[in-house]
Amino acid sequence: MLAMLLAGSASSASAHDFWLGAEPAPGDDRTLVRLWFGHHLAAEGERPYSAARTQSLRLLRDGGDTDLSRLAIDGAQPFLTLPPLEGAPMLLALDRMPTDLTLPSKKFDSYLDEEHLADIRVLRGEDAPDGGERYTRHIKLLVDPTTGSNLHARRLGQALEIVLLDPPVAPAPGRQLRAQVLFNGQPLPDRTVTILSDADSLPTTDNARVATAVTDQQGVVRFDFTQPGTLMLRLVHMQPCRVDCDGADWRSYWSAFAIQPGQ
Repeated sequence: MLAMLLAGSASSASAHDFWLGAEPAPGDDRTLVRLWFGHHLAAEGERPYSAARTQSLRLLRDGGDTDLSRLAIDGAQPFLTLPPLEGAPMLLALDRMPTDLTLPSKKFDSYLDEEHLADIRVLRGEDAPDGGERYTRHIKLLVDPTTGSNLHARRLGQALEIVLLDPPVAPAPGRQLRAQVLFNGQPLPDRTVTILSDADSLPTTDNARVATAVTDQQGVVRFDFTQPGTLMLRLVHMQPCRVDCDGADWRSYWSAFAIQPGQ
């Protein structure tokens, strides 16, 4: 269960990922949805749902696409209760409204280093001022993926979107999991994607196993997919802010795609 796996502790300085988690409701077979925040699969806490900060909230099943914004409970934790899955996969997608943030220069540079944004470090130059950015989050959760479903590959039109090119099922020695990163619907090259896993085949960092890969010219990355477990792919894309900036120098986009296998 994703919520139980990710519960833990993380330092507030590095707790900056948001991801969705699903879990059975106590006493029945409905599904609860929570919004977690933390770092490397270590949840520092849970965020209440904010309607004012939500651009869209969708549920996709094979053959259906539902707007969940009217069903989500503003300020609640968990914020959504769904009918029983009945063994069928589901894909949740959450896009949040822009948020402004300013960090001291050294902390901003450290953040760029952590997110492998070397090109932005070059653009900032030496002795740069404090870093002001406007960012949005684009989050997906795939629950109970199956070989007969193509939900993993559905393109939803998120500003920064991770799409799986292979179904995340039946890991085996020698298998790879391919993903494509899209920015405004187009392949995004030369950006670093991190995969986090609770499997034993990757180096350990905090609560997760971690590996990285850089997107090719088609925005594609490849990771070894040899053991079962919960996965999350994530990345940050940043560029100079040119439109609707309100004083921000940089525009960034955060994407996280969690894959929660069946229980």
